[in-house]
Amino acid sequence: MKVLMICPSLTPRLGGGIASVVNNIVKFTHQKVDYTLVSKYDRSELQEIRDLYPFPVKIVLVKEFSEYVSMFLSRRIDFEIIHFHGMNRLSLFPILARLSRGFRGSIIYSHHIAIDQLMSGAKLVCARVLFEMVSPTWEKVIVNSRFCADELSRSNRLANRTIVIPNGIDVGSVERVLPLSLEGDPAIVYVGHLIKLKGIDILLKAFSSLAHKSEAVNAHLHVVGSGDLDKACKNYAKRIGLSNRIHFWGPTSHDHALRILRGSDMFVLPSRYENSPIVLLEAMAAAKPIIATNVGGIPEVAKDGVNGILVRPSISEMSKAVLYLIRNKKLAKNMSFNNSRDVRVFSWENIAHKYVSLYEDAKN
Repeated sequence: MKVLMICPSLTPRLGGGIASVVNNIVKFTHQKVDYTLVSKYDRSELQEIRDLYPFPVKIVLVKEFSEYVSMFLSRRIDFEIIHFHGMNRLSLFPILARLSRGFRGSIIYSHHIAIDQLMSGAKLVCARVLFEMVSPTWEKVIVNSRFCADELSRSNRLANRTIVIPNGIDVGSVERVLPLSLEGDPAIVYVGHLIKLKGIDILLKAFSSLAHKSEAVNAHLHVVGSGDLDKACKNYAKRIGLSNRIHFWGPTSHDHALRILRGSDMFVLPSRYENSPIVLLEAMAAAKPIIATNVGGIPEVAKDGVNGILVRPSISEMSKAVLYLIRNKKLAKNMSFNNSRDVRVFSWENIAHKYVSLYEDAKN
């Protein structure tokens, strides 16, 4: 079975959760599926791509959108399935595929996040037009959470084509990672993009409010990732006099990010919006107690009081939750145990076959 998979980026370092999903789908099913991956060219990703994707998976990297269009209009598309991720200019390909001579296969779309959470103004209007224009070409729509399915249910045309396949995690690979020794007692870790949607500003202000409490005077915050608020976050840490206790690791490799996560004492996810974050599963596989916001698909994975503490995206609630976990070490230990146990239902060994089954159903 030949599958053409299209995504904005192929490495988790730049592509985040979407790239992680793509990588693991391919990693765990490439012996049953003949994959060709198409993505935008980024020189900094080349070595990582070679390391991440097993032979004989084929990789096509395009530098310009025009190159992408001409490549597919000028050749026969010899695939049974086209599976693309996220809404961007590459999403026009389903229309190009229908126009192309010879393509009689099925088109599958993976919807990872609501487009109105990613853009605004004229860009949002264009994205909505694009969504309405290409959605009739989709045989199936994959979402990673019931929350995301509910978002799409507002479109009656998509309701009977939507299927929920949860995000997965390679539990063994996380457990085998050697933890990095981190400063802080406790060492608190955030992994994600430094953008307003992810609530990094909430986390920094929450840490500022608790940093001088007696229980937290030795606490350090480790921030892994980059984004539009990178410079503002670093300036804030200097301004409040905590640059020696807030560590910015930048856009490090996925393996190094896992080493930092494994070396931490707790994981914090302060997002204002989430679908089904991969990093939450990674924190579970790393056996870390979790503090997260009660938004989107997070409550489908993190259970309040069982494997984490769920709060509103609020500075005061985030600060209180961190202090509560610092004070209650036995609770933190129990949450770590529960995460190590409960994450196995999300292992890619259990999830990957659902993609193969979907491909087979769509093909037939």
